[in-house]
Amino acid sequence: MKKVLALVVSLCMLFCTTAMAEKVSVKLVTWGGGEAYQKSVEEFNARQDEIEFTIEVVSGIEEYLSARMAAGDMPEMYNITPYAGVYDAV
Repeated sequence: MKKVLALVVSLCMLFCTTAMAEKVSVKLVTWGGGEAYQKSVEEFNARQDEIEFTIEVVSGIEEYLSARMAAGDMPEMYNITPYAGVYDAV
């Protein structure tokens, strides 16, 4: 789980420039496992001041993402698995 978060954070940092004057907020929406991510997120946020990384744990990820997509307000990042049932909609 920490390797996944490290990859996600690294990608986030890759796309964000270091010359930004204000802190960038990035949210990861996940259907579960938020507790496992939380310590890594806290450590990441404590080690730098350019990106504020947060996690939102939601139940019903399919409905959540569908509603956000319809509103044109998708989260920066989200975590889904084959078990989420999203492949049925494709």
